[in-house]
Amino acid sequence: MLASLLPPTLALLLPLSAGAQELTPPQLVGELVLAWPEGIPRERGAVTVPCRVMLDATGAVTDVEVVEPQGEPFDSAATTALRAAIFEPARRDGAPVPARFSFLAVFESPAAAPPAPLPEPEPEPAYLPTVTFEGEVLDAGEVPIEAAAVTVSSDDLAEPIVAVADAEGHFYFLDLPPGSYRVRVSAPMFATLEAEEEVHEGEATVVRYRLEHRGDAFETVVRAQRPPREVTRRTIETREIRLMPGSGGDALRADKTFDWDVFKLSIYLDVQNVYYQQNVEAFSYNYDFTQRTDVTGLPILPSLGIKGQF
Repeated sequence: MLASLLPPTLALLLPLSAGAQELTPPQLVGELVLAWPEGIPRERGAVTVPCRVMLDATGAVTDVEVVEPQGEPFDSAATTALRAAIFEPARRDGAPVPARFSFLAVFESPAAAPPAPLPEPEPEPAYLPTVTFEGEVLDAGEVPIEAAAVTVSSDDLAEPIVAVADAEGHFYFLDLPPGSYRVRVSAPMFATLEAEEEVHEGEATVVRYRLEHRGDAFETVVRAQRPPREVTRRTIETREIRLMPGSGGDALRADKTFDWDVFKLSIYLDVQNVYYQQNVEAFSYNYDFTQRTDVTGLPILPSLGIKGQF
């Protein structure tokens, strides 16, 4: 960035010979351009160096004196630039004469370079709510009950949350925190069902409720476990699964629970390495270690369990 010099200010004009009647001051030919010194902060602003310049009768600069030093490197830069400048000589009665005059050399601070643009922030991944509790509401004949109201409440919820079953009898709740919930299922002309359900970290609780028809207009509340409700826990991908020893983040698990009055039967199936069986688990080298072959083949590890509770 270059700094331009302001037009010369003639503070003093003293021809070396006296008796001049008509004086014409010297004129700078062209424009004097000064480079802003390297290493000087741009925030300093413009710097003006007052100088006294001596010209001979041809307009050549014979001497430059800094009148009010502004410090290096500005003083040296102003002196060097003025010594190389070209002037029209001063004139007396039309004839060129030597002269001495004042000149203000002004260094204009270059505009600060615009700051580098900040990198565009990476867009946050779209939030996808997770179904943590879902199920179906059926009658005793396995027919879906549309518009059945399923209400969950707990001591940790500010107020109960209600879901309405669709035409297939399906309902769901999103992002319920882990914990115990009181569930109330109601529909016109059906006995209201109340149950207790558990929502676990990293799992979706899947239930199937069956409501009994009632023959009167009064509400009937069924707190027993008849007809039986079915509870299934479907695993959701979580950090705990990724840290499970031997799973490599590739565990699949399904639980199904049948709950009666005096007996509960739970069945689970756990399968590991379903997707990751092609992951590299070791390397094989030739005799001089110049070639390497990936070794894959993680075994699929299924396990099946049954648990009964009285």
